[in-house]
Amino acid sequence: MSDASADPAADEPQLGIADAERLLVMGRRGAAKAAAERILAEGRVSAQEAGRLYELTVRLGDAERAEEVRRALVAGMDTALEANFDHPVVCHVCGYTLYLLREKERGIAALTRSMSLAPQNFDAARTLLGALLLDGRDDETMAIWLPYLSELGRDGGVSAEDLRSLWINLIAGLCHFGYEAQAAEAVRQAGRLLPEGQAVGLESYLADPGAEEASPYQMTEMFDRFAEIYDRNLEELGNNGPLFVARALEEIGMPQDGALAILDAGCGTGLCVPFLRPRARLLHGCDLSPGMLAKADARGGFDALTRTDLADPASYPEGAWDVVVAADVLTYFGELPGVLRNLAADLVPGGWLVFTVEDGGAEVLEWQRYSSGRCRHGRGYVEASLSEAGFGAPEVTFTEILRREFGAPILGTCYAARKRP
Repeated sequence: MSDASADPAADEPQLGIADAERLLVMGRRGAAKAAAERILAEGRVSAQEAGRLYELTVRLGDAERAEEVRRALVAGMDTALEANFDHPVVCHVCGYTLYLLREKERGIAALTRSMSLAPQNFDAARTLLGALLLDGRDDETMAIWLPYLSELGRDGGVSAEDLRSLWINLIAGLCHFGYEAQAAEAVRQAGRLLPEGQAVGLESYLADPGAEEASPYQMTEMFDRFAEIYDRNLEELGNNGPLFVARALEEIGMPQDGALAILDAGCGTGLCVPFLRPRARLLHGCDLSPGMLAKADARGGFDALTRTDLADPASYPEGAWDVVVAADVLTYFGELPGVLRNLAADLVPGGWLVFTVEDGGAEVLEWQRYSSGRCRHGRGYVEASLSEAGFGAPEVTFTEILRREFGAPILGTCYAARKRP
């Protein structure tokens, strides 16, 4: 795709940070830069968006401009904190923004103050948790959060549901960042507050974290449980998976003429439908979770939906597909050749596979499973796996922010490759 510097979206005066981020994800760097500069010039950036604006300028590749933006935003946060040092919400917002602007010590200090000023401001507590874990401060996390949760439990003013949610936040955060021993201790202390059976399952998992892929039963149970909140959760995480798919389809020149047979493999609740439906004469969605399929059916846009375990080729729907899409699905697989062969089996020769993985960066040569249960994959490994499964070299490859976890950007890579004749 050419850099759409003349993209008409750049002339729209009310584009916000989220719009500029989407433009960058879609490969429209010129339009994204124009939108970011207009936001800066018009002073339309809120404290909550300041960190994202800085991140955007960094990703646009102008280090000098990014540093100018950072200094100006830091000065604004300092002014706000000086005038509102006893206001928990100001301490919360400015503290986290300072953290994102690389003023980590001052940011964490302001977040800690916010939490002490308003212990039942759970958003501030969760933000501090994310900042501490992102900075590798596992000991400090435990030293702050365990007494905090114990005090909330003794206080009696917090519902069991809220307290359980906070314990799960702590455990999930520790697991995500690889602190299995601390997570096991948190599970032990949470005890009866965790949902029935979950403590035992977590203790078993943490005894050997990431050793094996979750079973189909475990995956079904997990996604059924999250089906009701899945879309909202992904929106909060800034999920860009569907935009990755949209960009890849544009870059390979996939026409919107309603002529293609498309399989949305691991369709979830159907978030990719708006980008697939205009191109499809037949749009078939499949997923392991009945709960997700029910939400996809309610959303509409599919011609058919099938319950499918992507690891089991016998469960795949019959068809001869021109395109198979797997957005934010292969992150749940470690070794890729097997599932890629399954996805290729019913693709027509020359048919396209479009999929995303979490980017492993330089440190992951093949793949690595994290305590969250998700995997990251190395680029060389993905390309070798595609070749082994019968695909040509990827014709589209790009890496951008796939989503955020605990406020930190998670990079993902999108691939589009054709099945060899």
